[in-house]
Amino acid sequence: MIILLRHSEYLTGKAFIFTGGSFAVEFFFIVSGYLMMNSLHRKTDPPIPSLAEETVRFVRKKAGAIYPEIVLSFVIGFSVKCVAASLSPRQILDLFSDNFFELILVQRTGIGANSVNSVVWYIQSMLLCMIVLYPLIRKYPEMMKRIVIPLGALLLLGWLSQNYGDLRGPGVWTGYTYKGNLRAMAELCLGATCFFAADRIRQIRFSRLARILLCAVKWASWISLILYMIDGRTAYDFFGCVLFCVAITLSFSRVCIDEGIYQNSVVLFLGKFSVPLYLNHVYFAWNLNALLPQDMNDGAKLCCYIVCSVAASLLVMFLAKRLRSSLPKLKIRMQRLFLTRPAEV
Repeated sequence: MIILLRHSEYLTGKAFIFTGGSFAVEFFFIVSGYLMMNSLHRKTDPPIPSLAEETVRFVRKKAGAIYPEIVLSFVIGFSVKCVAASLSPRQILDLFSDNFFELILVQRTGIGANSVNSVVWYIQSMLLCMIVLYPLIRKYPEMMKRIVIPLGALLLLGWLSQNYGDLRGPGVWTGYTYKGNLRAMAELCLGATCFFAADRIRQIRFSRLARILLCAVKWASWISLILYMIDGRTAYDFFGCVLFCVAITLSFSRVCIDEGIYQNSVVLFLGKFSVPLYLNHVYFAWNLNALLPQDMNDGAKLCCYIVCSVAASLLVMFLAKRLRSSLPKLKIRMQRLFLTRPAEV
C-alpha cells in the first residue's frame, strides 16, 4: 500500500502521504534474500553434479511461483494502456514489441527501455542476482555465509553511497548495469545475513522482559521506517537499511512477545494478496487520467485508483489460481498433440 500510494504521483502530480515510499522496495529485497537463504539452508544434500542445472531449477521455481500473476498483470496493464492512449493496431504492435523483454523478465539486463508495468523491475533484478548468488552459496557455503555475503553487501552499499548518495532510481544506468541491480544484489546479501542472525537469536531462551523489549525495538524500527517513507528525503537510506535488517531479523526470529497474533487467516490472505496488489496498480496511475473526467478532483481520482488497483488485483489472484490448477491438464494435452511419445507427467 505504501508503494501504491507513492505511485499516486503519476496520477495526481503529488504522492499521497508516502512521498518517499519508493524506499519500501528495500523491504522486498531484504526479505527475498532472507527467504532465499532459508530455502538454501534447508538443503542438507550436496549439490547435484550439474550445479548449473540445480540453479536453473531454483530460479525457475522462484519465477514460476509468481509468473502467472506477472503475465495476467501485463495483459491487464497492456489493455489499459491501449485503451487510454487509443492506439491503432500498428501502435499496439509497436507497444508489445517495446515491452516484450519486460514480459519475459530480461529487461533489467539492459535490453529494451519501455515498460507497461514498471514495478516488475524488482522481480527481474531479484532473479538476475539469485542466478549469481545461488550456485556460489551452494558450492562455497561457509565462505559465502561468513565472508563474501556480508562483505559484498557492505562494499556494494558503500559504492552506491559514494557515487549516488541514496538507493533510489533503479532505472539509472551505471555504465554496465542498472543501479537497481546493484541495489538488489546488496540487499539480497543483507537478507541472507539477516537469516543467520535470526537463526542465532532463535536459539536463545529470552525472558518475558527481554521478549517485550525486543518487541519494542522491532516496532520502533518499523514505525521509524514508515515515518521516513512519509518524508521525501533520501539522506538516511543507508541507515534505513540497518533498521530494515533489525525489524526483519526480529520479525522472522519469532522471539518477540507479540508473535502469536499474526498466525491467522487474515494475515495469510494479506500476504498472498500483496503480490497481485504490487503488480496491479502502477499502470492505473499512469493511464487513469486519460480515462477519467477531466474535471474530477484529486481525491476522487485517488479513490478510483485504489478501487481499480484492488479490483484488478483480486481478479488476477483468482485467475492465477485457476490457471495453476489447469496447467497440468493443459500440459498433457499439448504433449499428446505435438509429441509422438508424450512424456510422463
